[in-house]
Amino acid sequence: MNHSLQSRSCAAWLVVLLGLFMIGCSADAGKNPLHGGACQKDRQYKGYCLPAADGGSANVGDGGGASVDAGEPCKEGDFCYEPGMGYDVATRTDGVCRAGSKHCVDGRFESCLGQVIPSDELCDGLDNDCDKKTDEEVQSEACPIDANAKGRCRAGIQTCEMGRSVCRRNVAIAEACNGEDDDCDGKIDEDSNVQCYPSGTAGCVKQADGTYKCKGLCHQGTQTCQAGKLMACANKVTPKPEVCTGSAPTDVATDENCDGVTDEGCPACTVNAKQTCYSYDTATLVAGSECHTGMRTCMLVNAVPSTDWGPCDNEQGPVDETCKNPNQDDDCNGTKDDVLHLHDPCSDSTQLGVCRNGTKECQTAVTPTCETPTRSTEICDGFDNDCDGKIDQTFMLQTDEANCGMCNHACKQTEQCCGGKCIDPNADDQNCNGCGMTCGMGVSCCGAACVDTNTDEQHCGDCATTCTNTQTCCGGGCVDVQSDPKNCGSCGHVCSGVKSTCCGGACVDTTSDAKNCKTCGNVCLTVPGLIGSCNGSACKL
Repeated sequence: MNHSLQSRSCAAWLVVLLGLFMIGCSADAGKNPLHGGACQKDRQYKGYCLPAADGGSANVGDGGGASVDAGEPCKEGDFCYEPGMGYDVATRTDGVCRAGSKHCVDGRFESCLGQVIPSDELCDGLDNDCDKKTDEEVQSEACPIDANAKGRCRAGIQTCEMGRSVCRRNVAIAEACNGEDDDCDGKIDEDSNVQCYPSGTAGCVKQADGTYKCKGLCHQGTQTCQAGKLMACANKVTPKPEVCTGSAPTDVATDENCDGVTDEGCPACTVNAKQTCYSYDTATLVAGSECHTGMRTCMLVNAVPSTDWGPCDNEQGPVDETCKNPNQDDDCNGTKDDVLHLHDPCSDSTQLGVCRNGTKECQTAVTPTCETPTRSTEICDGFDNDCDGKIDQTFMLQTDEANCGMCNHACKQTEQCCGGKCIDPNADDQNCNGCGMTCGMGVSCCGAACVDTNTDEQHCGDCATTCTNTQTCCGGGCVDVQSDPKNCGSCGHVCSGVKSTCCGGACVDTTSDAKNCKTCGNVCLTVPGLIGSCNGSACKL
């Protein structure tokens, strides 16, 4: 062959490869991969050695043939690697990938046995797609539902951490009106009503925590939660015209227009007269609470001969509940110690694991502070008990037969834990006789050994089929190569044309073969020991 023409031909093919997909262009046997040289990894593809850009050889040499060129005979056991579209042949030395060996039929390349080519990345601590990265691009997915948890804490996200699939479950948060159990107590939308008051209306001022501070008889309303939605603001009290209180001592002076002053603009009073007063919403005068009325006295105003009511002395209106006044109803709503945000879910950003999330409790401060669990010895339960940011790290979920893939998931006695899954090492192609012992393409695991079920007489076609002493395994079927015309003498040797019958492992023409005339073994004899002739499937004496 003219090597100059060959190089130009290969270069043209290489352009086609870059525009479409890699289909190899073969050099001669002396320059094909592993034919006395070795092909550079970035130029190997499907048994071919692509030429260098300058038309020179691409070989770098490590023995054995890899060509699948129809122009060259296939040599059983030679190196081969077929990574598939989109992958570089150089991946054969990366990650779990490896080259295989050629399986030839009648001198033609049939398959590449035992090769391991790139596959989708798994969470197993291995480089499955052979790109020199481990466990990248493993998709997160929803965790299995935890039947022992409640609300949003039943679900979570399964992530890949240090080669293990770990479930990061949702944590409890403050309850909101959304039709969900946010605080994971088994109740939906409880304690999710919201205080409200018309925006821009005098009498009540909204505080940073969402509550309201009000004057006089004004008070906030409530938006109740129904079917996951907040209803309109109800039961609010807004300013009304001031009403003058009667003169009897038992009459209670109130602030109807919610400006912080009672009975302004009312007729003069009698000096030293006394009257019960209350500057807050009278609905807060709850029996057993800390709220109570005061007393005001009529007095002269300056030097002018007029009188007016003085301040309301010794009254006690509602104040915020705090952790410093236990067993009291300070906000005068009929409930003691209902401190705002007490027992609400909370998180401590300085902590990890189970130590991160807790509830707000009364401790030493005036308002509730976040109280979280203390760290403990790590146990296999799907949680970070020792609060180091790692879940069940002392348990090898990828290989532990008692906790395979997840806590308390035990493998059977005949199984082994590989990659977090219970497998049978006697039959698993990816873990044959041990974790990570991959049989590769075209090879099966039978009895803890990788075998080619296309050719293995003990496991022909499948692990359970054994050929007899007179049979050979060809293409996964037990045949008699002494008589099978499709596998005559050897696997894949087909009898055709006039010699279409297989007799004694050789293709013969039974119409003219004197030793196999009409049928195999029918010998045409003239006299004992002398062979005659066969014509038209009949012996001629």
